[in-house]
Amino acid sequence: MGEVKPAKVENWSTGTDANTLFTDGERVLCFHGPLIYEAKVLKSKPDATPVEYYIHYAGWSKNWDEWVPESRVLKYNDDNVKRRQELARQCGERSKKDNKKGSAKAKKMEQIRNESRASTPSKDSTTSQSTASSTPTASTGPAPKTDAANNSSTATNSTNTPATSRANRKSTQSASASVRPGTPSDKKDESTAADTTEDEAATPVAPKKKRMSEQRPSLTGSDVATTEKQPPTTPSSEPAPCVESEESYAAKLEVKIKIPDELKHYLTDDWYAVVREHKLLELPAKVTVQQIAEQYLAHKKSVKSTSASKEVAINDVLDGIVEYFNVMLGSQLLYKFERTQYADVMQKHPDTPLSELYGSFHLLRLFVRLGSMLSYSALDQQSMQNLLVHLQDFLKFLVKNSAMYFSMSNFVNVDPEYVRNAQ
Repeated sequence: MGEVKPAKVENWSTGTDANTLFTDGERVLCFHGPLIYEAKVLKSKPDATPVEYYIHYAGWSKNWDEWVPESRVLKYNDDNVKRRQELARQCGERSKKDNKKGSAKAKKMEQIRNESRASTPSKDSTTSQSTASSTPTASTGPAPKTDAANNSSTATNSTNTPATSRANRKSTQSASASVRPGTPSDKKDESTAADTTEDEAATPVAPKKKRMSEQRPSLTGSDVATTEKQPPTTPSSEPAPCVESEESYAAKLEVKIKIPDELKHYLTDDWYAVVREHKLLELPAKVTVQQIAEQYLAHKKSVKSTSASKEVAINDVLDGIVEYFNVMLGSQLLYKFERTQYADVMQKHPDTPLSELYGSFHLLRLFVRLGSMLSYSALDQQSMQNLLVHLQDFLKFLVKNSAMYFSMSNFVNVDPEYVRNAQ
């Protein structure tokens, strides 16, 4: 399939129109993520539904210019300026609070690592102890499990080897990293719509499941590989074969999936509808993730240039996308406000795959997170490049059909009781 050409702009308005609230060249305020920025209206689409404006953010590069719906644009007046300042103050306070929490967790993890190093018998002491006992015992019990350690277990299934354990390094990094509210400078590929909600985007409570490292599927449609825990072995100077070395960790490919500009504002609108307006996406979705994958496959089959071997590869990629979606949705793709709905759905449809219940907005959130998950794939560089080509082509398909897949009418209001239970 060839590249999807940008939408034609012959319907742009270059003056005032009775259907628009803002005129071209007008100084306005505009939502971008959780904050409000000073901006200027460059063009408008009065015939669009909803009306859209081409916005330039004051003080920012023109690379950040974008089409936004009328609901994100505000009149530049004293009330809205105060509202802008209040939002900035609240985000600043949350950032400071998270920094303090992250610092405390980092200190605690550093203390745990130091205790772990102190309790590790050296090679010489191991030799001397072996004369008294054939099985050396650890001097201390297992380190307490923290939230950061839980997060690191999803990235690697390592043993409790002190000092060299990658899980310890990852837990310290995740504990010390503070979550910042999204700004244009912080947004790479508009990922903040799923990443910048601090506690809002925390993982939902779900029944006990295998760790992500044990159930993460491959994008080739292969079965999920599981890893059994090995019994503890006697200490040795050689690192355990299942512990990833620092060199191999640093050598991992950094996978980046570019979200097309035409889809970025849907991430922001999605975040605003759920987090700010307390709305939910209607479930089951009118067009589910499974149906979108089937429609994409049917489209590729209709293209004459799609060979039989390419069709098999596309099938494998789509199977992988669906599997990743089913695994990651409950833990990484939901906002806090959606957890209660997720729990209800799991009770009503316990045997139904999530890809047959959720739709396009949650699928788009997957692509924001998918790059970091693919970094742990065993694919070589060439295979990864081929995979990224398929993923980008799938995103272009979403762009081409965005009017059908990404409708704000899919969001529904909830009753006050739900709001109380969700908070």
